[in-house]
Amino acid sequence: MSETKWENSFNIDSTSINWENNYKNIISLTIDTTFRSFQYKIVTIIIPTNKIVLKVQYVSSSFCTFCNANIKHLFWECPCSQDLSVQLSTLLRDNSFNVTISKTEALRGMSNSRPLTNQCNFIFIVMNYYIFKKKLEKSTPVFSEFKAILKYRIKTE
Repeated sequence: MSETKWENSFNIDSTSINWENNYKNIISLTIDTTFRSFQYKIVTIIIPTNKIVLKVQYVSSSFCTFCNANIKHLFWECPCSQDLSVQLSTLLRDNSFNVTISKTEALRGMSNSRPLTNQCNFIFIVMNYYIFKKKLEKSTPVFSEFKAILKYRIKTE
C-alpha cells in the first residue's frame, strides 16, 4: 500500500526500492521510540499534513505552514527545509560525509549499499522530525538550533 503511495506522490518506480530494508531501518537506526514512530509515518506516508488535518478543520489551509505553498513539499522542497538541507549538506561535507541524497532517500532512508548509510539515515530522521515539530509550532527551522538538537540526540543514542 505505501509503495503505491510513493509511486503516486513521487513519481518513482517502487519496485526498485528495498522496502523490507526501509522498514528494518526504522528499528535499527535509533532507540528513540518517538523517532521510530515518526519515521514509520513518513515511510508509510501517513504523517498528518495540513492537507489531511484540514479535513477535520484543525487548520484553516492545506498550504505549507512556512511558505504557503503546497504541503506536499514540506520536508524537501519548501525554502525553509531547503535552507536547512543545504546547511546540513555543508556540515556533512566538512566532516567527510560526502553523500548526495535524493528527495525520497531523505524521507524514507538510504539503502544499505551506500557508505555511511546508518549515520545519514539517523541524521535525516532527526532533521525531518525537527522540521515537523517546527511546523507544529508554526515557527521557522533554524540550523543552529537543529545542530544543537542533533548533537544531543547523537549523545543520547
